[in-house]
Amino acid sequence: MVLSLPETTDEQVAQFQAEFQSAFSGASQEELESAKCRLIWALVHHSGSRNHLQRGLDLAEAALENDRCTPDQARELKYLSAVALYNLSSYIKARRAAKALLAEHPDFRQAQALASECDDLVLRDGLVGVGVLGAVLGVGIGLLVGASRR
Repeated sequence: MVLSLPETTDEQVAQFQAEFQSAFSGASQEELESAKCRLIWALVHHSGSRNHLQRGLDLAEAALENDRCTPDQARELKYLSAVALYNLSSYIKARRAAKALLAEHPDFRQAQALASECDDLVLRDGLVGVGVLGAVLGVGIGLLVGASRR
């Protein structure tokens, strides 16, 4: 199963960015955090742009380190970080992040699905690697046997 998510447009990302920027002038801390979470969500969960994904990951990690998040916001930011890693093809890191999130929230179904998908991809990539290694070794052995017969 490959995760299939709708993508946001650059215009939608720009709208969330504008909401986030406007929250700096006169919004409460709660409204600012909410705007930041929506922006991160748009960048990470639905954008196909590597730049958006990396920016969303950076914002999520910074928010987790520096901000005063509610437990629900922290859980969501950790999940979005794992999704960003997955979408950036860092499957082992995404798996590790999803498993850490599941250690804290074992019933978090989205994290369970993400961890399962990462497990499948890591296994598939590992099997492909073993197959390539086997082919290289087979060719090498074949060349050695051929050279030794001469």
